[in-house]
Amino acid sequence: DLNLSDEDGKINITFNKNKISQMEIIQYFMENYILQDFSVKETSIDDIIKKIYRKEV
Repeated sequence: DLNLSDEDGKINITFNKNKISQMEIIQYFMENYILQDFSVKETSIDDIIKKIYRKEV
């Protein structure tokens, strides 16, 4: 339930927040990698609705 992708030198992490917390992910990466910067972005309601209509959920 954790997916990693690389775009333009940035690593994007998507995950099921019902199974793993943001804090666990941040803690893992802080302990195992040297991070220059990071940000947390929630999925927008528009994206969720699009996925529902596309039957991706």
